[in-house]
Amino acid sequence: MAHPATLQTAEGLQRVMLCCGLLQSKIHRVFCDCQNCATDKQTDPEITSNSFSMPQWPSLLRAVSPSMPDLPAMVQDKYRTCQTMCFCGVFPEIRRAWASVDNSLFLWRYDRSGDVPVEYCGEEQAICCVGLAKPRPGVFLSAIQHVLVLATTVEIVLLGVCTSPAKGGGSDAYEELSLQPMPLYSLPSDNVITTCFASSDSGRIFLGGSDGHVYEVQYAATDSWRQRRCSKSRLTGGIQQMLPSFLPSFLFGVPVALDKLVLDDERHIMYSLAANSAVQVFDLGANGKEPARRVAELADFLGEVVRLPTGRSVFAPGEDKRGTAIKYLAVVPMAESWKQQLEQQGQQGQQRAQPPGPQAGQAERAGGSGCAGAAAPGAGGGLACHSRPQQAVMHTRAAAAAAGSSVQLTGGQFASSSIRVLDVTAALYTQGTLVLAESAGPDGKATKLLLAARNHTLPPPSVNVNLGSGAAGLREVSATWTSTYQPSVLGPELHPGGSWGAMQDELVSQMFSGPLQLVLVSTAGVLQLERRRPVDVLQALLQERSPEKLQQFFKAYGAPEAAAMCYLLATSENQSMPLMPEEGGAGAEAAHSAGSTGGGIYMGTAVNPNPEPDWSGAHKGLAVYISRLLAPIWEARLITPSSRNTSVWKARLSDGSMADGTNRMLNAGNALAVAGAGDAPFVKRQRMWNAFVMEEQRNNAVRLLASKAAQALHLLRTIVAGNVNRLVNRLDTDTKRAVRDLHFRDLVLEGSNPGTAGALVAALVADQLDQAGGGGAVGGVAELAQALQMGAPAYFREQDRQFFQATAKLKAAEEAGSAAERDAAAREALAGLLRVPQCVNLSQMVGRLAFLRQYEGVVELVLRCAALADPHSQAWRLGSSADTAAARAARDRCYRHLLAVLKPLLGVGPPPVAAPMGAAAAAAGTEGAGAGAEAEGSPLTPRERLAAKEAMMQAILRSGDQYLITVLYSTLVDVAADEDLLAHPSAALELYLRQEGGLAGQAGGGPGGGGPAALVGGQIGPLSRRQVKHLELLARLHIKKAKYGAAAGVYRALAERRSGPGDAAVSLEQRLDALHNALLQARSVGDEQLTDGLRGSVKVMSLQLAIASQLKQRLAAAAMPAGTTREQLQAQLRELQSSSLDISDLYNTYAQPHELWGVCLDICNFAGNVPAEYVRSCGTCC
Repeated sequence: MAHPATLQTAEGLQRVMLCCGLLQSKIHRVFCDCQNCATDKQTDPEITSNSFSMPQWPSLLRAVSPSMPDLPAMVQDKYRTCQTMCFCGVFPEIRRAWASVDNSLFLWRYDRSGDVPVEYCGEEQAICCVGLAKPRPGVFLSAIQHVLVLATTVEIVLLGVCTSPAKGGGSDAYEELSLQPMPLYSLPSDNVITTCFASSDSGRIFLGGSDGHVYEVQYAATDSWRQRRCSKSRLTGGIQQMLPSFLPSFLFGVPVALDKLVLDDERHIMYSLAANSAVQVFDLGANGKEPARRVAELADFLGEVVRLPTGRSVFAPGEDKRGTAIKYLAVVPMAESWKQQLEQQGQQGQQRAQPPGPQAGQAERAGGSGCAGAAAPGAGGGLACHSRPQQAVMHTRAAAAAAGSSVQLTGGQFASSSIRVLDVTAALYTQGTLVLAESAGPDGKATKLLLAARNHTLPPPSVNVNLGSGAAGLREVSATWTSTYQPSVLGPELHPGGSWGAMQDELVSQMFSGPLQLVLVSTAGVLQLERRRPVDVLQALLQERSPEKLQQFFKAYGAPEAAAMCYLLATSENQSMPLMPEEGGAGAEAAHSAGSTGGGIYMGTAVNPNPEPDWSGAHKGLAVYISRLLAPIWEARLITPSSRNTSVWKARLSDGSMADGTNRMLNAGNALAVAGAGDAPFVKRQRMWNAFVMEEQRNNAVRLLASKAAQALHLLRTIVAGNVNRLVNRLDTDTKRAVRDLHFRDLVLEGSNPGTAGALVAALVADQLDQAGGGGAVGGVAELAQALQMGAPAYFREQDRQFFQATAKLKAAEEAGSAAERDAAAREALAGLLRVPQCVNLSQMVGRLAFLRQYEGVVELVLRCAALADPHSQAWRLGSSADTAAARAARDRCYRHLLAVLKPLLGVGPPPVAAPMGAAAAAAGTEGAGAGAEAEGSPLTPRERLAAKEAMMQAILRSGDQYLITVLYSTLVDVAADEDLLAHPSAALELYLRQEGGLAGQAGGGPGGGGPAALVGGQIGPLSRRQVKHLELLARLHIKKAKYGAAAGVYRALAERRSGPGDAAVSLEQRLDALHNALLQARSVGDEQLTDGLRGSVKVMSLQLAIASQLKQRLAAAAMPAGTTREQLQAQLRELQSSSLDISDLYNTYAQPHELWGVCLDICNFAGNVPAEYVRSCGTCC
């Protein structure tokens, strides 16, 4: 069992989220295809069936108002004088209900009582059809958001619809409405009564006529040679369009009027329904913009449906043919079903479902439509139909069982009644919910609404609406229902293909979407309804304080699902959480009970020898709630470049979504903190203490996950509140790439790119500083820091607040109006930065501090950052282990910022620039410079540069950081700053020069600076040019410290070192020069023995140089001695030049064999005690 502390880490939070997801997947399947419901097949045993009947529960349909408001008085007055026809409906796109009476059209707000209707009576003939469409882009002015299609008996007119907020301002964008006549966009009806209307999202307008044909209204901005500005084309009829108008009446029979047109904007298919239940299918092309093409027709509906395997049982021969009529067509969105796309509702409630293609064992019949090859659900960016429709297969289902209870609205009160056989006159399908309206009852006043939904536990209840005395029922006047879209709280921004709530199961979507809103419009008035979600039913049951009903609810949905709904009620701010009925009552007992369903062990599965405890229903519900709440954004990218312009960045979540998610996560954490363990689980699990402790730890882990997610959303919301595009463009290329790949999961767990959030916060503060400026920047940053620290303490700690306050002070120093203010603000900012070195980005801060002349502060800040990078000072240790190398590399990354400031002071690179301030400004005569001059800075004078250089070097030498001092010495050597290096003689410098020069372990001269002990014994090398330079500097250091004997020893070592390839080669001239320097220093010591020895070495080296010179001349003249080849002479010359040789080797190996008699005489003269006869023989040879 993991310790609770480990759950705070990223790995622990990831494990918690994974456990929550596994629990959720075990409890409930998210997707449930509605074709399974249509065919009465349960393919998954985990999916709950519609077998629960709870008549005591609240109805799923609830009237928002206790009674149906009457139609506006203006409409009623016109209705009483109706002479021809009247219709009614609702346009949720503009928040208006409408009614047409003869030639008058009225529009008014259905969600506001007492609204004065807008009347349009610009037509002379009676209005027969009204529709609202989106205009095609670029055709009308931008002020026209919608087009109202008004069809009369003689013409079809397009009206512009403009909506706007109130004149005094307001948040309601639909407050004001005006209709704009467009005389150029009208056309004759050609003696055809328009009966139905449909429009696409792209602006295409289709009309159905009483002649049984489908028409398309085509409109453009201007006339063209091919087409008029506004025209009409017929999509059906074929050759009939070429014949005279009097022929079709007796050649083709009496036409059947079309009742309904339905457009599927996802699959780009249109359906038409005729009065005789004939269905036609039109293909609009892959993109929905191609000419409509009829691809299928179902003329004999009854004959086709009876041939289906389940059709005979539903539509038995001899049954009343009126029950077989199709009254309604509804498109099933691909988010709800990828197998079924069209729902047909019969007059008695039968359902026909058309899936997208033929299936095994089913005959292929013409009729309906198909969309073969539909994409699988859940694909990112929406679903698409990859092949066009050619045919379809139908399934049938009997009418909904007449079980359950109905509720009748009479006199503003709800009362129970019985359900009789349905006689459906109108229907509506939206968001997985089917609402049916039957004809009026025997009294002609009561009309019943039946709701059928993909509900897991509840039967389809119904509500009866009393239309009031004297008002016509829905049988006389066809009613219309439509839903007002309730946007989701989280998710739509991340799923452009559709609403997150619409794509998910009802138990999931209720967490993000409010109740489904329905509007009933009839001649009696307008009634707003809403469909209760399961959580709304639970809330109503809690308000009833009935333990028995609560126990039924928990048993019906299961303890985990019911507990998840309890958490939803507890954490939603717009819903009140009532108290439990009693301490330890039925609801609480069900919530704390085990979530298992019992039963035996499946013997085909191996038994886990170490099974997990059977977690309580409350814990499972918590896991389900948190995982569902995080599911829409967990794997989502948060800030991405625009698809049109990659240099423009935008946030994927809206402010409202993030605010609601933050509140819910915080409320979930608070609810867990307040609830605690409780007594009931403790009593029940006295013998399972370990399991109880494990569950409490898991609950705490979930609470930490919720708290971290809330803080992440708060941080993201704060970042988005600024200009996201401007903030991201402040970052470097690598950080931009990290921001583009940043998922919400990464932000919560801080697994990959942990510094991305910090970079965004830094950019936000920098933007705040730039926008505010001056003293206001400090106050603005303080407010921003306080807000971040309170809302996201895990991402913005106390040290972060101090750092950004110091940054604000630094900004104020840069914009200060005087040198004194600048110096004081800079010192204060430096003090703040030194307190929080872990938050400092040296690449951004060092240059700004140097500009403000805080050179010693630069050194101290870099030292503190380096100490954090190497807390154990492993870089100081000797050797070359992996840990030491890593520590030195970490310190080098810090020191390079310091050296970037020091090198210009040493004369390397461009001259340093700084703001004139303090004593330096007074010396330069620039004190009191304006802010503009300070921003640009001015080059340092030689005196200022020397003072700044000396201040930095003294600060480094005083630091005691041995590795930094070594880096300083190495830098001074590299830039040839020999005088600056030798200006600070110390034991550390001498040790550094000896080690880098290759003299490690050799003894140096004592404080007196003399004696034979100062000489370096033996040969060293080969030495690189850099090592030679270090030894030369060491000799100069010894001379500076009056250690002449040690200096002589260093020069002698340089003279006698071994030669090597490349820059390690040593010429005899260099050796002789080094010996001369050694002799010079030996004479300063006053040691005759040392002087005589070096004088002899100089003489021997001179003789060796003379021999080499003569051999070179012979080699050039090709005058080799007898028995010596050219190659042999070259080899001897190379050996002679490679090292210092003894006097005897020079004579015996080179001078005498090569008959260099002059050199032989010099060697004899130097050696002394040579026999006279030998000297005379050499002289004779010369």
